[in-house]
Amino acid sequence: MFDPELLKGFISDSLEMLDEVEPHIVQLQREFEEKGVINRDTLNEIFRLFHSLKGASAFLGLENINKVMHEAENLLGALREGRIKISAKHVEAILFGCDFIRKVLPELQEKETDKEFEGESQRVIEELRKSLMEPSEKVQEEIPLSEVPKDEDISERVSMTQKKVKTDIRVDLDKLNELNDLVGELVIAETMVVRNPDLKGYRFENFEKAAHQLHRIISSLQDLAMSLRMVPIGGLFRRMIRVAYDTARRSGKEVELILKGEETEVDKTVIEAISDPLVHLVRNAVDHGIEPPMERERLGKPRKGLIELEARHEGGEVLISVRDDGKGLDKEAILKKAREKGLIQPGAVIPDEEVFQLIFLPGFSTAKSVTEISGRGVGMDVVKSRVEELRGWVEVKSAPGEGTSFILHFPLTLAIIDGLLVKVNGHIYVLPLYAVKELFPLDLKDITFLPGGKKVIKRHGKLHPVVSLRELLGIREKERNEGEILVLLEQKGKELCLGVDEVLGQRDTVIKPLPKRLGRITGISGCSILEDGGVCLIIDVQGILERVGSGNFQHSKGGGEIC
Repeated sequence: MFDPELLKGFISDSLEMLDEVEPHIVQLQREFEEKGVINRDTLNEIFRLFHSLKGASAFLGLENINKVMHEAENLLGALREGRIKISAKHVEAILFGCDFIRKVLPELQEKETDKEFEGESQRVIEELRKSLMEPSEKVQEEIPLSEVPKDEDISERVSMTQKKVKTDIRVDLDKLNELNDLVGELVIAETMVVRNPDLKGYRFENFEKAAHQLHRIISSLQDLAMSLRMVPIGGLFRRMIRVAYDTARRSGKEVELILKGEETEVDKTVIEAISDPLVHLVRNAVDHGIEPPMERERLGKPRKGLIELEARHEGGEVLISVRDDGKGLDKEAILKKAREKGLIQPGAVIPDEEVFQLIFLPGFSTAKSVTEISGRGVGMDVVKSRVEELRGWVEVKSAPGEGTSFILHFPLTLAIIDGLLVKVNGHIYVLPLYAVKELFPLDLKDITFLPGGKKVIKRHGKLHPVVSLRELLGIREKERNEGEILVLLEQKGKELCLGVDEVLGQRDTVIKPLPKRLGRITGISGCSILEDGGVCLIIDVQGILERVGSGNFQHSKGGGEIC
């Protein structure tokens, strides 16, 4: 019996290794098809990773994994020695072996053995042997062997592991979450001390110096705790190479996946949550976006379609985009399906961005046929809901014949935000600062009424809808006054002027989830603790924008008051 922690480390390392090796395998075939030669460095890297996995599985007594890796090594060895020329069959067989390992690894945590997978491992081995025996042209130039790790003995392996532990350790995400929660409590405690109402009107020089030093240390600790949760998105992006390859092979498409911004760091929680949505978007781009090779040639496009994955930081957000150069979304087909389902009225004029958002409705699909890949209208709604669970949103851009872009927007941090504290009817609320564009005092004569009772205000040459936070939250009206403040909010390309009684200032805000018994409340994304121990609600800007609507306002004369 071996140490469970050793097995846990093997499982985690093996999954990372598979994420690394699968793109190399796909790249190896693509480079051979394009250049007619096998890239030695790529092949050697694949061989090295498989050899490491084989050695580690042998050390842990995982015989079936070891046998599959040994057979995969035989196939790779034939490629290295130039005895065979790589083909799609070889790539499929090797990836079949990777799939087997992925299936077995999660089971090892409980069973600590792979013996029950003997039948499946034998099928994989037969597939690998079959691909090796298939007739193939010999590669003209034999590829020389590079340095391959020799089989280390146990003592040497343990020594290497001990050296690695000194510089690299693995930490459970739950522990990082707990650390961030504690730092958040520390931020709240600091605020409660420094802004204690009992100190109001007094000035203590030494106390202020100590408070300033405390704030500096807590800020540094907060930044460090948040950075521990941030990981490069490249690992997730590289997994999509396999997804695009498999989908293209099954749909008869030719596709190249381009990765940009792999070094962009994203919260680990976001990485885990968007893996499935990203898989769906890439599959969707290949299956629905990219045209078949013959059709692309007829349209004057290259046979091979392009799909681009990109991640970048912009303002207080992380943007992850999936772009293709395919046929684009069929706006008329979407509108037709929406009318059939009674989602929009006949003759209604809807902006393109709102039309494209219809594809995220459950069961909505314009596909003429259902395939094993897609067409049932299941998936896009999951993409949107998963992104919104992370307080994000999905932007869609598309042009006929040019392609489609899905851009996922997420907050840079999920635990703490820069907040603008505002007061309404004696209660304090928090607005995310990244959504605040401007603050300005309300002047009643600038308000214009539209048919239906909607109100707008002209600012910088644009008309913006105006609504009070009091009305949105269902708070009983009070007598209005000229001292109110309008907060210009912007998100998803939509803008809104939100009326509040008072602006209290900027504050680091620790986000706490609402109690589960309250369920989901439209317009509220969470809560936080104030310095006096009271609770304030955090406003969901996206939620109130959707509730109010973007509004296509035509200017008309009039005046009045805000709500």
